[in-house]
Amino acid sequence: GSASSSVANSIRGRTLIDCLTLGKELWLIFACAAAGEGESAIRCHFGMNGSLHYNTQPPHAGALTLLICFNDGDKLRLFQATAVPADAQKARHAVHASCNRDVCSAAFDEAAGVAALAAAPGDRMVSDALLDQSVLPGTGNIIKNEALHQACIDPRGQMNTLAPPQLQTLVRAVRAFSLAWCRQGRHPPCRIYNRARCADCGGSAALCKLGRLGLPRPTFWCGARVSTGACGPRPAEPAVEQGAGVEAPPPKRHKNGSKNGSKRTAPKTA
Repeated sequence: GSASSSVANSIRGRTLIDCLTLGKELWLIFACAAAGEGESAIRCHFGMNGSLHYNTQPPHAGALTLLICFNDGDKLRLFQATAVPADAQKARHAVHASCNRDVCSAAFDEAAGVAALAAAPGDRMVSDALLDQSVLPGTGNIIKNEALHQACIDPRGQMNTLAPPQLQTLVRAVRAFSLAWCRQGRHPPCRIYNRARCADCGGSAALCKLGRLGLPRPTFWCGARVSTGACGPRPAEPAVEQGAGVEAPPPKRHKNGSKNGSKRTAPKTA
């Protein structure tokens, strides 16, 4: 592999038998190399820009973190992420304990997500609570922005100001946006994130970098939506006559690869 020697030595010649995901983390589990030895694992974290590619090498994926070559010629590449040796049993325990709160997991349980969010400290800013990976693993900054907008919640507010119905609405919005992202391979059109105006009412979008627990992240909100609980109707767009010289935007290209690794159907030997 192209990662550190400790990573390469821990998996060289071993068979990949399982892939586990939790939020932005991926564990590659390898079988025992000899009798008496335990499983080995590599923990990969995708951060903000990481990606995983199987038998493809996209031109603009960034720095290569890990390259695994299998004995049948297949290759697994990890870009702009971290890869370190890990304890396989601890990885299985971590995934089992938290997968029902992973916003992209098939095992996600809405009630567990709501309970975890409700248990956040009351004086914690709502935007910080959503990005806490121990609460709702997999929630990133774009998801945070869009879910809060959908739920009509001010990202600057404190957790103790939210009623149970608001918490449920927020968790549902997080889950819906996350699933749509997974299914499409890219995030759905944003209603508020990185926009000068709200896509629902056309009003000005507020912007502030928020974050008391880590790196402050760009946060957008519609003042009308968070103050009244809903946006007014969006003003009608001016009509454009056909042939007026307005060109349609070029079609967007899908990127190969995904942050969400899927399990293999058969073991592979590195």
